Amino acid sequence: MPMRSLRKASLCTAWLAVTTLVFAGCDEATRASVRARIGDHEAQLALAERLLAPGASPEDASAGLSWLERAADGGSARAQARLAHLYATGEGVPKDAERAQSWLRRAAESGDAESQAAIGMQLRKGDGVAANLAEAERWLRAAAEQGYGPAQLELALLTREGDAPKPEESVKWLERAAEQQVPRAEYELSLLAAAGNGVAKDEKRAAELLRRAAEHGDAAAQGALGEALAVPDATGSMLAEAVQWLRKGADQGDARAQAVLARLLESGRGVVADVGEAMRLYRAAAEQGLAMAQGRLGALYAEGKVTDPEFANRITIANAAGNLAGSSQNIEKLYAEQHAQNDREALRWSRLAADQGYAPAYATLAMLAESGRGGAADPAEALRLVKLAAEAGHGPSQLELSGRYEEGRGVPRDEAEALKWLQRAAESGDPIAQAELGQRYAGARGVPFDPALATEWMRKSASQGFAPAQFVLGNIYLKGAGVPQSDAAAVHWYQLAADQGLAAAQASLAVFYFEGRSVKKDESIAASWLLKAAEQGEPKAQARYGIACARGEGVRRDPIEAWAWFSLSTDERSAQWRNELTQAFTPKQRARAEARLAELKQELAKRAKAG
Repeated sequence: MPMRSLRKASLCTAWLAVTTLVFAGCDEATRASVRARIGDHEAQLALAERLLAPGASPEDASAGLSWLERAADGGSARAQARLAHLYATGEGVPKDAERAQSWLRRAAESGDAESQAAIGMQLRKGDGVAANLAEAERWLRAAAEQGYGPAQLELALLTREGDAPKPEESVKWLERAAEQQVPRAEYELSLLAAAGNGVAKDEKRAAELLRRAAEHGDAAAQGALGEALAVPDATGSMLAEAVQWLRKGADQGDARAQAVLARLLESGRGVVADVGEAMRLYRAAAEQGLAMAQGRLGALYAEGKVTDPEFANRITIANAAGNLAGSSQNIEKLYAEQHAQNDREALRWSRLAADQGYAPAYATLAMLAESGRGGAADPAEALRLVKLAAEAGHGPSQLELSGRYEEGRGVPRDEAEALKWLQRAAESGDPIAQAELGQRYAGARGVPFDPALATEWMRKSASQGFAPAQFVLGNIYLKGAGVPQSDAAAVHWYQLAADQGLAAAQASLAVFYFEGRSVKKDESIAASWLLKAAEQGEPKAQARYGIACARGEGVRRDPIEAWAWFSLSTDERSAQWRNELTQAFTPKQRARAEARLAELKQELAKRAKAG
């Protein structure tokens, strides 16, 4: 080896030895600083990140930026990507979209998968650059082939769209992204598995993927899982879990989750009813363009269930004015303004939903057109909208159209058309139509007598919670009409209807508790159900409750209370009982009974007004 080369090699060896000795006596931060100064790009990047940490002094931040630029200029893809981020967000440097884009492209060209994916997404969406799907696919594919999950998802979505979709390749990339637990990929794959679209139909796998996507934070999956759990018959822990997932999705801004959660809050199902919060969520979803939310928002305005806070405050102030001159006229004017504003909002939101083909919105618009709210009454337009909603499969509108043909309202009277639309409404799941169709089969009205079909349709309606159908189904089991007679089944359906406040069911349920049939005999429970029915004006219940008061069955014996109820009831038994008590009363008792009757009438009138 030539002398010059030997001397150079000796110097290098000596330098390495000295460097090793120096490093041996230094801490890690010092060693990293030395490596950065001798051109180690990873060390330069690490030093930059340390100096740019949150709370850094201006001097440290400036030094950090300088080290980051040295690493980036030296070809560090990570440093280039970091600079792109800083210039895009304005963190510690003046915001500069052009420099951000320049560094992003350099990072992508240096092989940084995240930067490649970012450029691919920009090109796909035309975000700040001209859209170019071919270039987008090239960059996304480069990132996806490096195993970058978000790029695999975007590539999957891109390859299933456009004029020449590649469904098999799309599924391949979705599968790869899902393996890396990319939440949206798991959700998209769950939809394919549920429908058997491009993959084998597998409901179990679809459910597993949906839950995984929700657990990994995908808002749409959280909303979909919540909606799937909030089925009509869900109760207890299942409904509580549904609400939990819906809240997660809604909090992330998923419109569907917001609308479904609003529906539960509106009805008080699984949560404490809160119409105000329901309205907030409906509005948030509606403003994102969700037709279901726009339609429900329009319906709530049309139903007068929305109170503008400003109007509410002005009405409160006006009410506080009491009997001051003009206060009542002012209040009436405010209410009129509130109603007019509600009608305008009802029209606005319903039209937006109708423009998307949302059938219930047609029904709201039909009601407004029929009544002339928000403009002149237009029965012809109302009929057109009802028909549109009915043709689109909206059960209540199909039922409305059936009623129009049966009564000849705005259309020629036509029993065949009435029955056709009634059947379509029942098949669409409308519980009122189902109950009415059941009654038609039971009474051979326009259809052959068929007790089995009558019971089937009544059961479908009752299973949806329609109280009159539950009561009728209870009667069917009580009488054994086309089904095996069952007191237990009768009690079950009466109880469901009674819990919803149906007076006839409450009175029927009371009989079972008085007699101890299929339930433990309990006269106090029987009397309480009779009182509920009697307070709603059910004549037989008023008479039977009067008898309970006269005899002391389940309540304290009280002939005066009994007389008052007999006086209210039109049931044929009441007159005889009332006369017998009248004859037994002293003049003082008769006066007290008359006073109690007047008091009871006032109580029931107040209850009816409030209810």
